Formats: sequence, C-alpha cells, structure tokens
Amino acid sequence: MSLKNWNAPGPNFVPAYQISGIPFVTSSGDTEVGVTAIRVEFPYATRFFTVENHGDASDKKIRIGFTENGISASGSSDGAGRWGNNHYYVLPGGERTERIEVRCKELYIQLHDQTASYKVGFSVMAGLSQVPASQFPVITGSITLTGSRDQILGSGIPKFEGVG
Repeated sequence: MSLKNWNAPGPNFVPAYQISGIPFVTSSGDTEVGVTAIRVEFPYATRFFTVENHGDASDKKIRIGFTENGISASGSSDGAGRWGNNHYYVLPGGERTERIEVRCKELYIQLHDQTASYKVGFSVMAGLSQVPASQFPVITGSITLTGSRDQILGSGIPKFEGVG
C-alpha cells in the first residue's frame, strides 16, 4: 500500500485553522512605508495577523488592505460615514490592531495621506496555517461578467466584495 496518496491541505481544510499558528514576524524598519503600497507576502495562509504602526504621531496613519487596488482607491463620503471604493483599514501612528482572525496570503500597506513626504515603519505578526499560499485563491474585488444574468466569462476568478 502506497502512502503517496496524501493530499496537502487546501484553503477550506478546517483543521489547518484550528491548531496554533506557525509564527511569522516582519518589521519594515523606521522609514519603509510611503505613498507607494508595500506587499507583505506570507508563505502560508494566515490564521490571524496583527499590524503595528511605528509612526510617532497619531496623524501618521497607514492603510491596511488585501489588494493593492483596495488600499489605493479613493472615494468620497456619502455623509453617513461610508466611503466609496475604499477597501482598507486605517491605523493611526503608534497603535496596533487587535488580533484579526482572517485567512489571507498577502497584505498591502501604505500611508493614508497620499500627499505626505514622510515615511513610517510598521510590524506585522501572523499565525500561519499549514495551507501553502499557492493553494489559497487570489482575493479580488473584480471579475469579468457577461450575459443577461451576469454569468462568469470563461473560467473567471472568485469575487470577494469589499476587498477592492
């Protein structure tokens, strides 16, 4: 009997997210993130993550999101506190997020003030699952649709609303 029939865990393999995560930590240094997005790639899908903004003042905010388009988008408020086309979390300087229980294979980080001349550092700590990043789907907020019933054109890409 061969033991080579074992399959690697995929993105929906629940037990991979039920055990403690493999530690992943990276720090950008003190002058890394600016108006251009930085991509933090994880070798395995995350079980959770936290981000810390090393900015020395609360107005040195950073954007955290799951796609480059999501954090680079601009939009305007509808007056009720909702912003259009902005799919990111804003973290003030000197603060750290709570533990965010989200599965992803990459994060995008950039300055919130797109006219700023300064840069700030950040740290990311994550607990990784045993699901290889190559097995995790591309998270996108767009997809090509066609037909009267919005049928997917070709093989299509999964659409995740709210990520940009």
